[in-house]
Amino acid sequence: MSTGRRRRTPPADAPWRVFLSHTSDLREHPARRPFAAAAEAAVVRAGHAVSDMAYFAAGDADCADHCARMVARSDVYVGLVGGRYGSPARGRPDLSYTELEFEIASALRLPRLIFLIREDAPALPPAVQSAERRARQAAFRRRVQASGLMVARVRWPVELELGLLHALGELRVHACMGTRPSFRPREIA
Repeated sequence: MSTGRRRRTPPADAPWRVFLSHTSDLREHPARRPFAAAAEAAVVRAGHAVSDMAYFAAGDADCADHCARMVARSDVYVGLVGGRYGSPARGRPDLSYTELEFEIASALRLPRLIFLIREDAPALPPAVQSAERRARQAAFRRRVQASGLMVARVRWPVELELGLLHALGELRVHACMGTRPSFRPREIA
């Protein structure tokens, strides 16, 4: 779906602010090296700065509004989509924060790099959540896959780190050249 607006291009000559969107379980699992830590490592290795709700300070602000501002200040959106739906956004009980962040990045036409954690990933414990949240997460996963974006599927944090490092490198090349990326991340078996 196109809004008619031109896609926002990250600056070619400066580090980017990369917004990592994920549920809290991806910050904890697997215990040895969580998926969120692997994504952060890729962003830092690529020379960019991480923006993540885990680092938001306590404050007198609406969390959903603050989250929207942080996504808007970012140059690139990275979605780590696992099996959990996540916390409902304040004022939008029909959406989790991760889905809200995806919507905001899409509306702003940020470059979006999506990594689906495969459902057969042995590194994650089963997602314990209500039937309603399971259904919402399944619908969100289908929506992301049907969005027309190139989605990479990963089973392990190291696959995520390498895939994200590669995607950020490709995006940097295209930002420098003023062209649009046309790469397709391959699924890592």
